[in-house]
Amino acid sequence: MEVFKNFSISLWGSQVIEVGECEPQTVIDTTLIVEYGKVELEIQLDGKTIARTGVVGPGFGSGAKTAKLRVKLQYRGKVSLRLHCPSIPGGAEGTVSVKCQPAEIKDVGAACPVCGAPVEPGARFCWRCGAKLE
Repeated sequence: MEVFKNFSISLWGSQVIEVGECEPQTVIDTTLIVEYGKVELEIQLDGKTIARTGVVGPGFGSGAKTAKLRVKLQYRGKVSLRLHCPSIPGGAEGTVSVKCQPAEIKDVGAACPVCGAPVEPGARFCWRCGAKLE
């Protein structure tokens, strides 16, 4: 499952954003941009925090601060983002984006048609079972 979501945030306290069910080996990339205030971001799997980061925005029209967080899931589960703004006068504003995509699968090359062992390109015989390769 591939997901891309982008949210504007205006926080005073906490907010949970449901991302969805993800398979093992899914890579989750988040980008948190804070205009002003302090925001803590947690990536949660089935309600348990698996990674966290935070950023304090400079405010007063002087730009924004960015924090990025990348996680590769080991288990299938329901992914959510928890955003929290500690007690700072005025809260916090910014955006958060999340992208979930399957991990890249690297090409392992050819395999022996008899035993399935990986074989080097150009090999004439399987190193495991000795079968002739075409």
